[in-house]
Amino acid sequence: MNYPYAIGNIKAIESRIFDKNKFSKLIRVEKNDFLKTLKELGYASSVNSDHLEDYIQAELVALKQYFDEISPDKHLTDLFFMANDATNIKIMFKKRIFGLDQIDVYAQTGSIQPELLETAILNQDYSLLSKDIQTLLLGIEKQIDGLSNARLISSIIDNAIYDFIFSQIGFSQARALRRYFQAVIDTTNVMSWLRCRLLEWDINEFEVMFINHGLIPKTVFWESFTMSEETSPRAFMEYYDEQIMKALKTYFEKPELNQIERLFDLLVLELMKEERNESFSIGPIIYYYLQKISEAKNIRMIYASTYFNPSDLLDY
Repeated sequence: MNYPYAIGNIKAIESRIFDKNKFSKLIRVEKNDFLKTLKELGYASSVNSDHLEDYIQAELVALKQYFDEISPDKHLTDLFFMANDATNIKIMFKKRIFGLDQIDVYAQTGSIQPELLETAILNQDYSLLSKDIQTLLLGIEKQIDGLSNARLISSIIDNAIYDFIFSQIGFSQARALRRYFQAVIDTTNVMSWLRCRLLEWDINEFEVMFINHGLIPKTVFWESFTMSEETSPRAFMEYYDEQIMKALKTYFEKPELNQIERLFDLLVLELMKEERNESFSIGPIIYYYLQKISEAKNIRMIYASTYFNPSDLLDY
């Protein structure tokens, strides 16, 4: 299957994504009718459950399976979904190291089956995995051996996985994938930087959490640690058309973490929106997936709110 065919398939189903009219219906409905209305609107219509997350996970798993079927380059789509593998890998290593037996809810939208990862990480039997994934996980094993700092373990795993992803990304059709991961890494690093400032942690704590491969170099974050709250956003002026700087200024004027996270979600969405019409690229696949993720976030927000402001919806 080629990219024009795959992208044509995606264009044909874009109208199924929830628009403002469908969200408006969810906002108005009583809580005890919410899941019923969600199904009536065509969202995970085959699911029967009393839990919203079952609907969302079913919708996203179906989307992942759909991408597996239509992707012209499964290697690239697998790299894209490795971010979800990272979540599972962190959970499993912490489960093994800290004995957290109660943690058994894994992301089902990674590129590696959770059951295979469990066998590998919890039982330290890597034989069922591909050679490159074996090498990746064994490398992580060596780096985290003897560690008990959960943040450091998470950072080591994140960096190892992004090292792997960027070593696999080419330069033509993968340009959109590179842009996507760079933006995700940069916004994640900025959120880590912000939390360090709020908790009055020093730069060494930020170093532990820093993820490589973003566009914003570590030196920019070092510089910003020496600046006041009022002036520190300027350190990020040169990146992402000043959007990070503006988001931080907005936060410091009105400190709401959920709002700055929303602004960063929109930043990544807008960046990938530029790739939505590329005919020979993974860009439209990434953008459609981000639309579905934003749709899910909007559904969660509406369900969790007693009085929901429609202006808080992620606009895609």
